[in-house]
Amino acid sequence: MEDHLVFPPATKRRRRKAAGECDCAEPRLVVAGRGAQYPTEPTKEMSPIAALRTVVCRVCGASYKLPWRLAPSF
Repeated sequence: MEDHLVFPPATKRRRRKAAGECDCAEPRLVVAGRGAQYPTEPTKEMSPIAALRTVVCRVCGASYKLPWRLAPSF
C-alpha cells in the first residue's frame, strides 16, 4: 500500500464584483484579516500594512491601489 498525501478539501473563493481598480469618488474601503473585515481609509502616504494587504471598496467591489491606512478606531 502506498502512502498518499492528504490535502484539505478545496474551498470556494469569493470573487470580486468588479474587475480593475476602484475609482469611486468616496470609496468605502475594507481589508480582510483573521476572519474579519476592518475599515480603512485613503491617505497621502503608504502605511506599512498597505504593503502587505489588498484593500477592497465596498461600493464597487474593486481593489484599491492608492495609499491607505486602517481607520483611526483601530
